[in-house]
Amino acid sequence: MLTRRRFVRNSALSSSLLVMPEWARSAFSQQRQSNPIRLAVLGSTYRLGSHMQTIADRFLIGYPFDGDWHLPNLKVVSMYVDEHTRQTDAGPNPFLLSMAGKRRSEAATAWPEGDLSQARAKQFGFRLCSNIPEALRVGGDRLAVDAVLTIIEQCDPYPYATNDRGQVLLPRFDFFEQCTQVFETEKKAVPYFNHKQLSYSFAEGQTMVETAERRCRPPRRHRL
Repeated sequence: MLTRRRFVRNSALSSSLLVMPEWARSAFSQQRQSNPIRLAVLGSTYRLGSHMQTIADRFLIGYPFDGDWHLPNLKVVSMYVDEHTRQTDAGPNPFLLSMAGKRRSEAATAWPEGDLSQARAKQFGFRLCSNIPEALRVGGDRLAVDAVLTIIEQCDPYPYATNDRGQVLLPRFDFFEQCTQVFETEKKAVPYFNHKQLSYSFAEGQTMVETAERRCRPPRRHRL
C-alpha cells in the first residue's frame, strides 16, 4: 500500500535524483537489471509540465508503484526534440538563428529558455540528436534502440500551424514515417509507441495502422 509517508519519501527521492552527482545516480541505477531496454524518445518540446517531461522523467527517475519506488528496466539512450530544429510560419526558430555559425560546444550551452533537454542529457547520459534517424541509430550507422517513444504536442513559443478546420498539424505521421524509413532500410523494426491520437488526418492515421500491421505480420509459411 502506498502510504502518505512513502509517497512523500519517494517524491523527495525523485526530485533529488535530478540534482545529485553522477556517481550517486549511477549507484542508484544499479537497481536496474542487466541489459535494460534501450529507448529513443522523440518529441516536440521538453519543458516543465509538458507531456514529454511528465512521461520521459518516469523512465529516467522512476515512479511510485504498489507501495514502492519502481525503476523500470529501461534506459533512455537518445532523444530528439523538434522544437530545437524546426521552422515556423513566423520564421525560423530564433534560437537557431542565434546559434548560426557557432561551434557545437557553444550551441550546447544556450538551449531555449525553459528547455530541459540539455540538463537531462547531462544528468542521465543520453544522446541529444539533431534528427530522428540519428536518434534511432544513437549516432551510429545501424539501428541501436529496442523501442521508440513519441510524444508530440503543441509548443509555445514555437507553435505548430493549424489548418482551415482549426486542427493543429502535429507531425505524428511525419515522425512515424521517418522511423519506418529507418526500419525499412535496416530490415528490422522495433516497438513504436505513439502518445495520444495517431494524426489529425484520418488518411494518415489509417496509413500508420496499415504500415504497423504490415511490419508486424509474421511471414507466411508454406505447406509442404
